[in-house]
Amino acid sequence: MAMRIPKESLKKLKKLLFLTRPVRGSTTVASTNGYTPFANGASPIPVKRDTRTYLEKQGWTLTNSSYPATWNGYYRTRVASYRGLIKTMTPPKFYVYKPPAGLTTKHEHKACFHEAPEIGAGWYWIHFSTALNPTPRDLDSGVIKLERILYEA
Repeated sequence: MAMRIPKESLKKLKKLLFLTRPVRGSTTVASTNGYTPFANGASPIPVKRDTRTYLEKQGWTLTNSSYPATWNGYYRTRVASYRGLIKTMTPPKFYVYKPPAGLTTKHEHKACFHEAPEIGAGWYWIHFSTALNPTPRDLDSGVIKLERILYEA
């Protein structure tokens, strides 16, 4: 059985929908006939986008004292955090300290993880050069990709 909506309620609903529809060619909500788009009479407030990079938001720190410059921080997953290091070369070199054991033995990306004794014991460097694991466009996407791989392991 269909429910009937009274005509007066339907008119109010149409008026409300019209008032909240954006005006073509603008980014603000339309305000016509003296009505404001919000019930409390407020106007839309612009929200500024965060300009920090993903690395900065995650607490990575940049060290310029050596060449190449390095980022130090942690790859964070839902279950654990892993110490990391990124050398800003072309292409950048990503390192992780003591990754999960399953990652270096049975994971589909196990061939991408290589021991890095030049950094220290327990460090692995990761290469991004296959169709399965293409080189990231920037450092942020590389960290995000590694966090996903570490979580899967």
